[in-house]
Amino acid sequence: MQTISKAIAGLLVLAFLGGCAHDTGSRNRTVLVAADHFENEIRQAIAACRVNARALDNIYDRLHDAAANEAGRSSAEQQLGYIQKTYLYVHQARLVADYQIRLLSDFRFIAKTQHSDFLTLRARDLDQAIYDMEDAASFLEVYAAFIEDRQALAEIESARQMIGGTIYLYEKLLDTIRPAVKPAAPFTRDPYSPFSRGT
Repeated sequence: MQTISKAIAGLLVLAFLGGCAHDTGSRNRTVLVAADHFENEIRQAIAACRVNARALDNIYDRLHDAAANEAGRSSAEQQLGYIQKTYLYVHQARLVADYQIRLLSDFRFIAKTQHSDFLTLRARDLDQAIYDMEDAASFLEVYAAFIEDRQALAEIESARQMIGGTIYLYEKLLDTIRPAVKPAAPFTRDPYSPFSRGT
């Protein structure tokens, strides 16, 4: 009877160890899959953001040319000022996009053990970038109301669409990396909150 009890106890230990080994392997595979998924999503977001950033560069140049054309007219001082403001906000949006591209591009060089820390920082940056982009788009809308040049207005609308597309990419990426992002410490006045966006 004692021998049977020992045998059963031995089988239970083996079963437990086998379960642990399987569980650990399963967790490791999950971590690897998650890392690959994050890297793929980040790579796609970077590629799309680069396209939008180049488009904003081109819009900036065309708005700059429109302002130069207005500068040649003696009665167009206010129009010139409005168009100049718009291309400065387009440039600001371009800088925000470029900064995010450079930050996100570092993900493939980060050790897997540091992924959560890295993605938490990127979530903060992305959340701030969304607000900065929204501000730029809002100011473009304000100044567009006073601009008469149809070509400049068409460029401003294109810029707003590019900025809106970039915001969409950031929000989508935030949703993707959310599972790996560490929550803000309780009882802090942390202004960022990727968890609450959209909820």
